[in-house]
Amino acid sequence: MSNQKPAVGIDLGTTFSVVSSLDRDGKPVTISNDEGELSTPSVVYFDSDCVVVGEEAVNAAEFSPERAARFVKRDVGNDAISRKINGYSFPPEVILALMLQKLKADAEAISVFAANLQDLLLSAPAGARPTLGLDPGYRSGVKVAVIDANGKVLEHATVYPHAPQKRWRDAMETLSKLCKQNHIELIAVGNGTASRETEKLADEIISHTKLPGLTKVL
Repeated sequence: MSNQKPAVGIDLGTTFSVVSSLDRDGKPVTISNDEGELSTPSVVYFDSDCVVVGEEAVNAAEFSPERAARFVKRDVGNDAISRKINGYSFPPEVILALMLQKLKADAEAISVFAANLQDLLLSAPAGARPTLGLDPGYRSGVKVAVIDANGKVLEHATVYPHAPQKRWRDAMETLSKLCKQNHIELIAVGNGTASRETEKLADEIISHTKLPGLTKVL
């Protein structure tokens, strides 16, 4: 079994930032952020008691634009430039570090889920089987991990079948393809928010793919 983690790259842009990883064929795949988007606005908003990044920062800046930092990347390396917000001065490197924290957290969320699923399957009394793991969620999507019979994480993704995105058909196509390509025998659905709706999704995948022996566990 290989414990090698997938390579992850972050493109920290002036206006938008993107996170990508390599799939098992070595091709780059963009990782959705926690809001379900493939890119994150490079905006940081300093509230009175917290800091927010991305789309939430953009929305907050509509009411208090003086608390937002935009286009920060162009100032990196210039010691004479800092952003004065809420009575404090923030060098561009500090603001970029806050952006990176958000991007890193979004990328790690699906990796943590895959690792937890891997540990669970390897400890099962009957042994591991090729498994499609689904971690339910509404706004942040359903996190997906493909584990082979040796416990190796082959692929990971995020789909958005539930509200507010409601991309049910896209999710069905993506998950059905993963099941067929990887000869999945088991669909494991996690507990928590949107678990009931995700169970229904798993049932439809089983019915649609008609793969022999494909079953669902909760």
